[in-house]
Amino acid sequence: MHPVHNKENVVPTRKLKSLYLKEFVKFIYEVGRNLLVYLGIAGSAVAVELMILQFGGHASPYYAGMILVGICVLGFIPAHLSFHVTSALLMYSIYFFPIILSESITDFKTFFMANFFMITIFGSTLLLRYMGVKSLINELSLKYELESALGELQKSELKYRSLVDSTEDSIYLLDRDYNYLFINKMHTSRLGISGGQYVGKSYGDFHSTEDTRAFTEIADRVFETGESIQNEYRSKIDGKYFLQTFSPVKGLYGEMTALTIISKNITERKHMEEQLRSLSLTDELTGIYNRRGVMTLAEHLLKLADRQKKGLFILYADLDNLKKVNDTFGHKEGDLALIETANLLKQNYRDSDIIGRIGGDEFVVIPVGTSSDNVDIITERFYKILAALNTAEDREYDLSISIGIAYYDPEFPCSVDELLTRADKSMYLQKRQRQKASA
Repeated sequence: MHPVHNKENVVPTRKLKSLYLKEFVKFIYEVGRNLLVYLGIAGSAVAVELMILQFGGHASPYYAGMILVGICVLGFIPAHLSFHVTSALLMYSIYFFPIILSESITDFKTFFMANFFMITIFGSTLLLRYMGVKSLINELSLKYELESALGELQKSELKYRSLVDSTEDSIYLLDRDYNYLFINKMHTSRLGISGGQYVGKSYGDFHSTEDTRAFTEIADRVFETGESIQNEYRSKIDGKYFLQTFSPVKGLYGEMTALTIISKNITERKHMEEQLRSLSLTDELTGIYNRRGVMTLAEHLLKLADRQKKGLFILYADLDNLKKVNDTFGHKEGDLALIETANLLKQNYRDSDIIGRIGGDEFVVIPVGTSSDNVDIITERFYKILAALNTAEDREYDLSISIGIAYYDPEFPCSVDELLTRADKSMYLQKRQRQKASA
């Protein structure tokens, strides 16, 4: 597999090549400078030799003093160790060999002590220079390591930024004053900004006062507890649902310094949940509540009636002769009769009322009235609506529905099942009375 040459690999490599080039140029400069210094010292040594001859020869104390000064100067010259040693040997040869070859030495102790003293001075200055050179080498080594570390850090930063910018989640970082420190591309797109326009801006600059207050309440809890918190909310910007994860960012000593928020789009999941919930509570044929939906919502309604101490009526309806319709006109027409009954109830009762199909041909409406209403009025109103429906000219049969009314009294509470049972009995009683009347 061929290596991928991307931007994050090229940047550190270019910097290292630049560093190597700088070091090579510095090396050439040092060699050239040392060569010039070496030639200068050699020339100076020849000049010293000529001058000493004017002051009494090599045995003169002036000569030794000049050699001493030369060695001290030599030790402080910023050059390589080999240069120092070579120069020192050259200078000693100027001093030492002429004395041995041409002059008699009567005081060996003084001679060697003078040389020992000069060697000590030279060694000390050379040691100081060596320590300086070593320090320079350490500095260059440290610089190289820092450059390498910086390259790796930049490479890691590029990978991190590529990661957070490629995700479909909104990711942003806030300080304790809720000023933005970082925003990834997805979130800048949602806010309608670009690049670094978030710099110096706070959360409240892009959100309403109400949203900012709700956000800071959660964020404050994270700063106080040091624990992550998740929160579901619906954005007023685009109406989408998001799951926010608030996570604290801790400093070197464990203190809370910032806050990271990852906002995941869960709109599709919420819609799916709503669809599943709707399917679980809705009758597939008629589109109104099924038995589970009626039972679930009716329980909450009865609890509300208990708290308000306000009674209510429920209507229990049964579609008569459904089997006869199926046998005569087919099951498709029987389904249409059920749908027509559901539509009749939906069109004539409030949207806030619970309207459901709890059995094959049984329907419920809760509530159809309160304690101040009269049962006869409720019944009469329903049959007037049904009669209007049956007057249509194109109908092949009349829609016949029997109803029963039951009252829920908060002073004598009962369960939803018990209330439905009472309404069912009332319905069958009315059905028998109608059958006797038509016989």
